[in-house]
Amino acid sequence: MDVVDLVARVRDHFIEQFGSFVEQQQARFKLGSAEVKLELDEDSAVFGGLYCVDFIRPVDDEEDEDDEDGVVEFDPAFFLQFEPASGAFGGMEVLIEQLHWHDIVIHHDLKSLPEDAIDDWFEAWFDPEDERFDPEARFAGVIHSLVIADGKISIDFGTAHAAAFWDMLELLEGAGATQVRIGSGDEEGEG
Repeated sequence: MDVVDLVARVRDHFIEQFGSFVEQQQARFKLGSAEVKLELDEDSAVFGGLYCVDFIRPVDDEEDEDDEDGVVEFDPAFFLQFEPASGAFGGMEVLIEQLHWHDIVIHHDLKSLPEDAIDDWFEAWFDPEDERFDPEARFAGVIHSLVIADGKISIDFGTAHAAAFWDMLELLEGAGATQVRIGSGDEEGEG
């Protein structure tokens, strides 16, 4: 199995479904917007307190008593199925059990993550200041969230390019990780 091709296909499959979702939302909510970045409460587990919602629509107080914020999250109906794959990435053993582009959990064997490298990766792939914003692009090309916990990293890769995935593996391998297992929060009851 060509894992590089698999990751690209998983991302492309997600983007195709995400594009349809955005088109449906825009047809319903003319004033809505896809990929809106929000600053969350200080105590949020989301890295940097920054989160990119899939779609945000206007809120009508009379119609939306239960939904005050107008956030509409995309939950794909279909995923590419494949047999688990394993191999080496530099000096690191990698097992890929499942890839849900919007909900990837990377388990690692590091005692701690290199803060500067994580900051740099987040800066590049979340692009908090929208330095790479392209008004002609269909999507922003950014991750939607990053959550770091002991021994694992949870990422909604959003519309980021497949390079974001490989850059994260490179970061972990460079920090000395020897084993990673990649799955989704769905399988762990997280997402």
